[in-house]
Amino acid sequence: MVDDTTVETIRTYIRAHRDDFTRTALTERLVAAGHDMPDIEAAWAAIEAEDRSGRTAGPSARARRTAREFGYLVFALYGAAGLLAVLAIPSGGAITSETNDLGRLWLVAYVVGLVAGAVVVRRILRRATWGRIALGLVASVLIFAGLAGACLVGLGM
Repeated sequence: MVDDTTVETIRTYIRAHRDDFTRTALTERLVAAGHDMPDIEAAWAAIEAEDRSGRTAGPSARARRTAREFGYLVFALYGAAGLLAVLAIPSGGAITSETNDLGRLWLVAYVVGLVAGAVVVRRILRRATWGRIALGLVASVLIFAGLAGACLVGLGM
């Protein structure tokens, strides 16, 4: 017999993780957690019906897709900035013999800051709503600008 409370709990779990895992993986996890297969199938059927009708309690598919694409863009831009910073060392860049140790320290701090910033933005985007996407955009710009400004000040430019 299908338990409505259990089905709702399973639906909540599936909604929270379905962008990160396949249906098979989620079903296997639910079975391993001790849920009955009829409850799991009922939860999947309800979610599929919501998707078909366009009524979902969670973020829209478009918001999830936009958040995912924005997350990829943030990682790509932050990665490119970190790579360019690392590649600037052999060419002299802002790191001269006088500022060599300090410059390397700022470079390490910059790259660590980029990684931390990307993780923060990714966490913001985990629950994709349009408001969180806007917050992620603002956070990524502030983090990036703050890191760039700190490096310029630190290197005396």
